[in-house]
Amino acid sequence: LFRSILEQVSFQIKQIALINASWDQVDLYITPMTYEMRGGRKPGTWCIGDVFEPFVQWWLTSWLALRAKGLILHSAAALVQDQALVFFGPSEAGKTTISRFFHDSGHVVLNDERNILWNENGRWMAGGTPWHGELRQVSNQSAPISQLALLRQAKINRFVPLPANRMLRYLISEAFLPLWSPETVNGILIAANQILEA
Repeated sequence: LFRSILEQVSFQIKQIALINASWDQVDLYITPMTYEMRGGRKPGTWCIGDVFEPFVQWWLTSWLALRAKGLILHSAAALVQDQALVFFGPSEAGKTTISRFFHDSGHVVLNDERNILWNENGRWMAGGTPWHGELRQVSNQSAPISQLALLRQAKINRFVPLPANRMLRYLISEAFLPLWSPETVNGILIAANQILEA
């Protein structure tokens, strides 16, 4: 599989990835960019951050989807009594606010912006990613998922249980989607359904 990743401002090719059929090996080529585009670094130099965003996230999302093993979710997650509470929703829904609450209460915040949910020996787990949000909270810990909650802005705070079939569309809309193919789309739907049924 050949995949080119574009630089977000000039839309020139930033990375080229050659990925094998099982998605477990990749040759990644980072293209030289101008001194200004490199944030002041010398031309031809690169750092690991250039690879992490967007390639690693895209590759991991696709790898999980092809195996129906999980997804990366636009969410906040915190540890409470060795269990992960995961709160997902669109921007401005309250992920940073709830992350700040858990942090100020002495709990570990896995990540305040993007978390990975995956199946490990039949248990659904949550862990932080390197891509944090405004609160800049990242942890390398992980834990079984205890609760999964959709955040939405409202005038009053309330908890409204939603059936899994209604939660599915919200979960998919906040998931970072893999490279499109029938296999990856099917895999991410299977994973999302299993998370909601767990």
